[in-house]
Amino acid sequence: MGQMIWLLCPVCGNKTRLKVRPDTELVNFPLHCPK
Repeated sequence: MGQMIWLLCPVCGNKTRLKVRPDTELVNFPLHCPK
């Protein structure tokens, strides 16, 4: 398995609850901060 990286919130820059591999493509993905 490849290296996993945390997705960061585009608004505040904090970590979200999601980890993805560098080769993952997110299309129309609702990314939001858990706080």
